[in-house]
Amino acid sequence: MNERVRIYIEFSWSLAQKTGRKFIWLDIDRDSKIEDLFLKILPSVIGREIGESLFKLFLNGEILVIVNGILVVDPLTKLSDGDKIYIQPMAFGG
Repeated sequence: MNERVRIYIEFSWSLAQKTGRKFIWLDIDRDSKIEDLFLKILPSVIGREIGESLFKLFLNGEILVIVNGILVVDPLTKLSDGDKIYIQPMAFGG
């Protein structure tokens, strides 16, 4: 059995409107990566189509994924217990 860790995900307002949630606490497998977050973990909460769409936006640099205050660009970045993840569109503000 794989050990679990707990992470916190917060969506910017515009993404929260699409996902239906402003934030989520999730228990995930210890060896999970950003790629898993979008393709395996989030789809069970916000739907497969939205999870895959967000992943494509991430790969294209159209959304930012910030983990513990640090911008993440590698989909193979490993997630750790207690990580705080903020997801927002690239163009933010106005």
